[in-house]
Amino acid sequence: MAFAGVLGDFPSFNFEVIKSLIEHLKRVAGHSDTNMMKASNLSIIFGPNLLRSKESEANPLVALADNSQQSKVVEILIDQVDEIFTQAMSFRGTDPLPFVIPSCLEFFLTSL
Repeated sequence: MAFAGVLGDFPSFNFEVIKSLIEHLKRVAGHSDTNMMKASNLSIIFGPNLLRSKESEANPLVALADNSQQSKVVEILIDQVDEIFTQAMSFRGTDPLPFVIPSCLEFFLTSL
């Protein structure tokens, strides 16, 4: 699966963060009978935030056009989290990409 290959290339820190987030969203979706947040609803919220492109930041029309694709990708990740991340682990080497600190964490660390 293509998702697993891409995720397998993430730096360890980033891989663990996205894995933990998607696993959490799966748990939230597991309570959709009470919270009304199925994977499809969660993906509408989280898709554009997790998969924003540089083009969509510059052009709101591109962002709007990308929303359905972003949501579908996140919905697939939520629905198939165990299979995708298990397969992604098989693609992982020893940190295939350099360690990347998310900008929000970098800001927090430098403001201490």
